[in-house]
Amino acid sequence: MPNTIKATTEMATKLESYNLACALRDLKSDVTLFANDLAVQFTNNKAESDLRMVKLQL
Repeated sequence: MPNTIKATTEMATKLESYNLACALRDLKSDVTLFANDLAVQFTNNKAESDLRMVKLQL
């Protein structure tokens, strides 16, 4: 029985890794946009913090 759980966990990990790799491949231009256009911020922390403050006030 433990072998089945281990195999399932390994398969899930491989599937998650595969899905991430596919997403990065498909969205390569969006993921690397900050490297090509210096006007684009590296992170969206400013937007997240602005939204967080609005959410806290509600």
